[in-house]
Amino acid sequence: MHEQLETHVEDLAEELGRGIIVLDANRKVLAFQLYGDDAISFAKETVLRRRLSGDAIFTETAVLESKKSTRPAGLRIPLVHQGEHVGDLWILEGAEPSEEVLQRAKGESDEIAKHLFRQHVVRGFREAFRNELAGDLLSGSERVRERALNDLVSNDIASPETAVRVVTLAYLADDQVGARQELDEIVGRIRRSALPAAPLVVQRADHTAFLVLAASTDWAVKESDRVAKHLANLIENTGPDQRDRLHLSAGSPRGSLLEAYVSYEESLLARGVRPAGEPVASWPALGAFQTLLLIPRRQRSKPDICRRLANVAGDLDHLLITLETFLDNAGNVQKTAQDLFVHRTTLYHRLRRIEVLLDVDLDDGQDRLEAHLGIKLLSLL
Repeated sequence: MHEQLETHVEDLAEELGRGIIVLDANRKVLAFQLYGDDAISFAKETVLRRRLSGDAIFTETAVLESKKSTRPAGLRIPLVHQGEHVGDLWILEGAEPSEEVLQRAKGESDEIAKHLFRQHVVRGFREAFRNELAGDLLSGSERVRERALNDLVSNDIASPETAVRVVTLAYLADDQVGARQELDEIVGRIRRSALPAAPLVVQRADHTAFLVLAASTDWAVKESDRVAKHLANLIENTGPDQRDRLHLSAGSPRGSLLEAYVSYEESLLARGVRPAGEPVASWPALGAFQTLLLIPRRQRSKPDICRRLANVAGDLDHLLITLETFLDNAGNVQKTAQDLFVHRTTLYHRLRRIEVLLDVDLDDGQDRLEAHLGIKLLSLL
């Protein structure tokens, strides 16, 4: 099918004596035939780097013109079939195209549009099939997971040794119907943005899972980090109300697709944590939170230490930050003072106040463990 597209482009380019580039709706280059240094330079600037060169602008007639020259730099013909925009055909460089050239190009563009539409339909079916199998990989049934893996292998989508890591985009809202509608809209924009690493996508009521496949667990981490960064940038560009409700999390990398559900469950558990300064709550980096998150939410009662810690919150938040930093640093006073940018005398004063307010002895191992677990659990309640 791709060879047929290349043949169309080569024939049209030869007949017109112009460079031709065909892009899909996401501006991905599908086929091209270029002539001359100017055409190649133009293509690199405008298409391959996905930006316009200099002062180049699109006019309403779809002719790309330069403010510094009256000669068109190229002609863009939208490729539309059955009312759907499937891509663009660019005719590069040269003098003003004659009516005959335009008619010939538009006639050929109809054939290319049909070809891209068929590709789009086939790709849609294949993507739906892939994502359906991905959903089965996340099943709680071992039999369903094994059947999904067999189908993925038999269709050359993956191998049994394919590594995987799951990144989850959750929409945290009380209104589940509204959450689903907003998440559908957001995921639609994400899919149109050409995600890196081509992950499998599984959409649920309040979250979407992205299964990033790779040849090894190390590559799974690198590729999933790219996906997560891309998602974080898209989230950053949403409105403030949506941004506060969107949450990114990731499980640990797994060396087999049969373990994808483990990474998925970890990513769901990690939704309960928002790491300071980090766009993604990564399960491997959660430390003590892992143990606390394994406690089912409905069974998380509020221990007495949490009530005492909650009483310190508000105007005394700086004391909670001091306590958490001190405990995270295993009681290292010098490092804690450096991390908080305070003098050691100030730190000692704060720690004494904390002991009085919480009725704990920070020199006692049991009290220190209780305070550390309590301050971590407080953020999950």
